[in-house]
Amino acid sequence: MSIVTAKRISHIALNTHNVEQQTNFYTNIVGLGETERDSAGRVYLRCNANHHAVVLYPSSEMGIDHYALDVGGPAELEAAAAVLSRAGISYETEKRGELGQELSLRLRDPDGYAVELIGGMTQVAPTYGPRAVQPRKLGHVTLLVDDCKRSAEFYSEVLGFRISDWVDDIFLWMRCNPDHHGLAFAKTGFVKMHHFAFEVVDFSYLARQAEHLMQ
Repeated sequence: MSIVTAKRISHIALNTHNVEQQTNFYTNIVGLGETERDSAGRVYLRCNANHHAVVLYPSSEMGIDHYALDVGGPAELEAAAAVLSRAGISYETEKRGELGQELSLRLRDPDGYAVELIGGMTQVAPTYGPRAVQPRKLGHVTLLVDDCKRSAEFYSEVLGFRISDWVDDIFLWMRCNPDHHGLAFAKTGFVKMHHFAFEVVDFSYLARQAEHLMQ
């Protein structure tokens, strides 16, 4: 069948009990910039010209709400909807569900993670004031899953990812662009986000961040 072609990891949305505490962490420690807030109290944080890389959701729960893949533009998003429909994969359509994006499709992967597909994002000023280190982009998301082989099949056959590396049936790294991986999976028998990572320009930025953390 035809497959969806993801271009990049767009953003990650996190549920939090304390939006202000998390906003302080991601701006003053990680080096993101606050783009804006919406009427639901969600905070949109960026690291480049894309409107957001992280969204903080006020919630009674903690952990990942969803992560998003950018398929390119409105035409590609429409094509993605057609692919999902033909494959019999259920999804929900959200119009302006989050600021900075017009339309999105929301589906679930085999482990129940919410995956959002978007067709581009509003562009804003790439700089936002002095930071010890400003990340270059959202690099990857690592998820704990029940079955890496099942994840490999879904993400390759439906969302167009390719396998970069595999360790037995325990660890899996997959890519949707020239970066080694945008998604990684670890077989643990339970479902939970392990971590997500930002990319910086070079090693000197990591050294500066280490100095910043020690202060």
